[in-house]
Amino acid sequence: MNIIGKAAQNGKQLFVVGKCKTQLKKRDVDGFLKNLNIIKVTLNQELLPILVTYQASPQVQNYVQQKGIKLYFSYQFPVQKVKKHSFPKPALMYVGQVSHLAEQNRPLK
Repeated sequence: MNIIGKAAQNGKQLFVVGKCKTQLKKRDVDGFLKNLNIIKVTLNQELLPILVTYQASPQVQNYVQQKGIKLYFSYQFPVQKVKKHSFPKPALMYVGQVSHLAEQNRPLK
């Protein structure tokens, strides 16, 4: 997991939990689901699972959709200039942008 944050969706508080991979494969999705179950039990909160990738085959995209995970492509996010040595702000910007997209109930690609 390399994305985590809090968000609101339909007036409910939840945790955004996700992973970024350059090229998303089925084994990455399976590993994410395994870790997601552990996090769900640990946090005992409603989760918004997301995956962010640059590319994924149509089969993997369908698999992600069947599993109920939101899928975003990195090129959907606007590029923002970030100050040097500002870690972890880039990750936090993605969480904010994703929660904004989730509030709009944007469909999977």
